[in-house]
Amino acid sequence: MAVKVTQLLEYVAIRALTAIAQSLPFSAAARFARCVADLTWVIDLHHRKIAASNLNLAYDNSLSPSEVRWVTRGVYRHLFTCAVEMLFMSRRLRGDNWKRFIRIRNLEYLEKALAYNRGVVFATGHFGNWEVMGAALSGQWVPIASVARPLANPLLNNYVRKVREGFGQKIVEKRGALRKLARVLQNGEGVAFLVDQNDRHADIFVDFFGRKAAATSAFAAFALRFECPVVNVFCRRVGDFEFEVIFADPIIPDPSQPREEEILRITRECNDRLEEVIRKDPDQWLWLHRRWRTRPPEESSVTEGAFA
Repeated sequence: MAVKVTQLLEYVAIRALTAIAQSLPFSAAARFARCVADLTWVIDLHHRKIAASNLNLAYDNSLSPSEVRWVTRGVYRHLFTCAVEMLFMSRRLRGDNWKRFIRIRNLEYLEKALAYNRGVVFATGHFGNWEVMGAALSGQWVPIASVARPLANPLLNNYVRKVREGFGQKIVEKRGALRKLARVLQNGEGVAFLVDQNDRHADIFVDFFGRKAAATSAFAAFALRFECPVVNVFCRRVGDFEFEVIFADPIIPDPSQPREEEILRITRECNDRLEEVIRKDPDQWLWLHRRWRTRPPEESSVTEGAFA
């Protein structure tokens, strides 16, 4: 594995910062992260504009400028806090103490899905701390596998992968993923998909905050192919290293229905549920991503400048 000097320096710097953060009490590390987040919010004009544009699109310009600033700043704080929480997971979360930090809502929905004995497709998004959610699921209820694009820096990629897999989660690279994920389902385990990003190759558009959004439907097609239930799951932060994992009623694919209609139904319902949780805690979602960038064919293309 050839490693560039810049990649080595990047890795050393990040591991050093990680060691410093882990040497602090969690409360101190989280406060420091929020300070860095505030500084980043001030200087990162590019992504701040994207977030503000997305919020104005989603809420149809009904938010005041101060509300937009409050949510946008909160997004930066949320993301930096997520990074600190990920660093402390291996030190704080254990099999015998997870109830101190994680509350469960609607566990009966997960049990209902598992009762089909066909594995489970988990549909989630960049909401709350999705890394803690993966660790919680794999460590307590059902082993899960998720597809992840490798980081450009192989040293960092191996480090992050080890952290994620430390709780039993399996990380599958995109190449040959379908066969590997099929084996996961055959073992009665779970497969997790992030379903909330703009898919520029999508042929499915669903309403998301009242606007057509290009939606990935791979998870729905996968669930329909293997006839396994789809469960929306989210992990919202409710305090300092305190979380709430929320399960939704499973969506059961119906292979007797036309394939395209069934994929659209599943995709639409999952995005509706995601929108519902975002509206309750808007600062815990990734507004920095251009969710509405790709437009349906019937609409004239909207340039990036029009969004920002």
